Amino acid sequence: MTVIIISIGAAWILFSALLVTIICMNSSRLNRIDEPFKDPAQLARERREKMEEYAHSAMQMGAET
Repeated sequence: MTVIIISIGAAWILFSALLVTIICMNSSRLNRIDEPFKDPAQLARERREKMEEYAHSAMQMGAET
């Protein structure tokens, strides 16, 4: 009986992980579909700017502590 309960629990965890993975992949694809007319270079520039802003804010927070 215990083996059945553990098996069901493990199957549920694996199923949940699979669903989360599928949902995240679809969300990522939908984000790319939302902006189909943007130039790949522009998208790369925007990503780089966001990373620079994040790094700048992290350095400020590090300097404050």
